[in-house]
Amino acid sequence: MLTVLIWCFLVPMTAQSASCPLELIPKRVVERHGASLSVLCRPTTTSAEPDVIGWESPIGKWNLNMPDNKSVTWNVENFEDWTFEPFCFGTFSDNQCSVTLPITLYKTPDTVSISVQNHSGPLQEGRSYTLQCDVFNVAPVAALTVSWLWKGEMIQTQTYDDDLTKTPENVSSTWEITAFRNDSNDMITCLTILDPKQDGPSEQVNKSAAYQVIVHYAPKFTDEYDSVEVVTGGNVSFGCSAEGNPPPEVKCKYTVAINARETTRGRQHTVSITRATSANGGIYNCVATNTVGTATRQITLTITPLGIDCRVIIN
Repeated sequence: MLTVLIWCFLVPMTAQSASCPLELIPKRVVERHGASLSVLCRPTTTSAEPDVIGWESPIGKWNLNMPDNKSVTWNVENFEDWTFEPFCFGTFSDNQCSVTLPITLYKTPDTVSISVQNHSGPLQEGRSYTLQCDVFNVAPVAALTVSWLWKGEMIQTQTYDDDLTKTPENVSSTWEITAFRNDSNDMITCLTILDPKQDGPSEQVNKSAAYQVIVHYAPKFTDEYDSVEVVTGGNVSFGCSAEGNPPPEVKCKYTVAINARETTRGRQHTVSITRATSANGGIYNCVATNTVGTATRQITLTITPLGIDCRVIIN
């Protein structure tokens, strides 16, 4: 008749051997932290039936399975021990042996965030920056992959070689970028993939954070002409348009005249002159300024005299 021993009276087992005729179903457990577990231990063959079979575990409960009492199931609710691994033991006519149950508990990150090292606020064109993706309270980190995505492409991927640590950790990944104006308003994503069942059925858990790239750059004039002509007494309008981030303030410096006025619409600054005279001729200096820098541009206004119509009358 089969004798059952509870774990606290178990005599010391011999070293675990690959030839131990016990099997666990499942062979290993990969579950979320706090999940309920149920694992069956039974002989591998009917010819190797144990005299005693049971689980060594102070956590949970184990019960012999009726009617033959040749297998035993370990059950635990809300399993939260990151490092504990129980084992199933058997006493046979010629030896004692045990099989350990590998358990991997996993936990998704509490948060994923992106920041810029040693910098706050918008980026400045032409400068290099280090973006940092922080992943908080995740386990196991050996099953974690952190990827950087930009403009729809995967730019960089990082894994973590830490097979020994089972408890939650904080980890980070960095990526170097150089800021350009064409990148402004782009989104950069830090994607985390936790795949604890790497040698079994896939169970990927994704979590990500996004960072909007804002690039500040100095003003640049978009007009191409640098000279304007008008006949004496004529009307003329000309001006300067500049782009930049933040949007620049554009002004025009010239000799003030009562027949000249200025208007601004968006990034376009316009000087309008009515009934031009020679006093309006000269150089008009456009200045565009924002917090990053200043740009200047000159426009030369030439006043052309009206032509003289000479007629000779012969008597």
